[in-house]
Amino acid sequence: MSKKSFKKPIAIATSFVLLNSSLAFAAPTVFTDISGHWAEEHIEDVYERKIISGYEDATYRPGGNITKLEAVIISAKLMGYSSSESQYYISQYSSALSSNSIPSWAQGEVAYALFNDIISQDDLKGLVSTNKQTYAKRQDIATYIGRVLEYGAGEKLKSIYSIPYNDEMIIPDDVEPYIDLLLRNDILDKNSNNGRFLPNNAISRAEVAKIVSLSAEILDGNSYGGNTSPDDTEDDDTEVNDRVKTEIVSGYVESIIKGSRNVISIVDGDERHIHNIDEDADITLDNRRADIYKIKKGQNITVVIEDDVIVSIEAEEAEEVTEGYFYYFLTGQENQVHIQDKNDDDEIIKFVLTKSSEIYLDNKSIDVRDIKFGDIVTIKHIGDEIVELEIEPKEKSLEGIVKDIYEEDDDEYVLEVLLEDDDREEFVIDSDTDIRRDRKSADFDEIKIDDEVEIELEYDKVIEVNAFSVQKTIEGFIKGISIGEKTEITVEDYDGNTEVFEVTPKAEITIEEERAGIYDLRPNYEVEIDLENNEVVWIESYRKLQGVTYEGRVIDVDHRDDIFEMEISRKEEIEIEIDDDTIIIDEDGDTIRLRDLNRDDEILVYGEDNGYYVLATRILVLIPR
Repeated sequence: MSKKSFKKPIAIATSFVLLNSSLAFAAPTVFTDISGHWAEEHIEDVYERKIISGYEDATYRPGGNITKLEAVIISAKLMGYSSSESQYYISQYSSALSSNSIPSWAQGEVAYALFNDIISQDDLKGLVSTNKQTYAKRQDIATYIGRVLEYGAGEKLKSIYSIPYNDEMIIPDDVEPYIDLLLRNDILDKNSNNGRFLPNNAISRAEVAKIVSLSAEILDGNSYGGNTSPDDTEDDDTEVNDRVKTEIVSGYVESIIKGSRNVISIVDGDERHIHNIDEDADITLDNRRADIYKIKKGQNITVVIEDDVIVSIEAEEAEEVTEGYFYYFLTGQENQVHIQDKNDDDEIIKFVLTKSSEIYLDNKSIDVRDIKFGDIVTIKHIGDEIVELEIEPKEKSLEGIVKDIYEEDDDEYVLEVLLEDDDREEFVIDSDTDIRRDRKSADFDEIKIDDEVEIELEYDKVIEVNAFSVQKTIEGFIKGISIGEKTEITVEDYDGNTEVFEVTPKAEITIEEERAGIYDLRPNYEVEIDLENNEVVWIESYRKLQGVTYEGRVIDVDHRDDIFEMEISRKEEIEIEIDDDTIIIDEDGDTIRLRDLNRDDEILVYGEDNGYYVLATRILVLIPR
């Protein structure tokens, strides 16, 4: 953001603040919820200045918060925004306001804030959210109000300063100069909040009222260049020095207001000059006499200023920008590009393509014959000769991953997609959109989160959505099953990796190729699981024995049923079966029988688990009783 020094413009900007004050109600404003509040005086002041209002139920709600959009509107009003000139400021930034969904009722103040560098165009992205309000943080208010004082009252930022707050280390570097400015003007208190600034906390309406009220007093003092000192006045009998102060400024026209009062903004390097234009000013354009309506944004200009009023203008024709839709290209004595005016469907405008004209699509040079009918074109031109032609295709194709799905209105839905460049973008889907999933016609509610999608656009309208489910297969053994409000299955794959998957009622389950249910599955069954977007859609299971090893102590032996019980860990007991093939070896390496096992023998069991019981294949006695 460029830094500029307002000199004479201070008088212009702050005059609106004083005007608002003079029009305020004579009696103090009384909200029903501020009596005795520490900010009562400040709240009444900002209300009388018509900078901040209350609610319809006659409350101010001092403990409530404000949104970032409200913070920008308040800052613009503080600096001197006047609704009578809103259209001028809106016209300077109409495209940026529209693309960032700034509501019409706030566009004047936001455009004024852009014009006066209270915010940048990058800041627009965070002002409006489709999902929820974005609340202003304390650091946002400090920055916005600090810029108002910097540009509107001529307050200087220091390059060397010390921030006295205990949480100074979490305050962004670009915010600190404005905090220092507010501290130096006693607008902030270094002892508040136990000596912390709390940059990321939402700010209350009471705190905003105090900051705005104290800042308005500073702007009042700088109105019309500040208070007049006794040395600046003359007695009626004293001869007045009528010497005229003359200045010559060259640059380009940043903006111009035409009407009952003509005001022009000229940029000269890093400096911006804003001056009134004398109604009798001598004006020439390309060395020809002209009127004020021939002077336009972007023209190179040299002006003569007398006592801060422009009395002479010499301007040169500069590049203009025209937007429209490509119509056709005509070759001949002149290579002509014909476009349909973006603001008037019936108007066809002709431009001349010269050897020096440049044509770009996605920042790459292309031939004019590559442009298609209906493509959006932005033409920089001098007169009717094209300097640069930028193309935005009528039809676009984007790819990404679905991250959110929700219904916007009765017949409109929204897909939030993570695009290939890692940007998230929302697309509105309606009844006219052709939707396919896995190459079959589908309804919107059949699209799933994490689907891969291809989106076809025509002038930002979604024409077609092609969604593709992400398929995956996991093979291994069941390690656990949890059945409840949410049914989950834990699987260990053949590499020893364990994952948990949710099993929905729609999932199909088979055991040994026969249809089954979730209650029929057992730990240690071998499984093959098909996943769609990480959701289980098919489970195929087999009662295949899985090798197991247990170490513990014998706690009971049943010789008749060839079963014994053992404790494998503290309070965990399992039952082991043996058959004619089971080998039992004592501590000396000799083969023994089950009857030779004793209670409390320390043993090691190798066996197979089929989900119902463990069959021992080999038993080693480690430590006999």
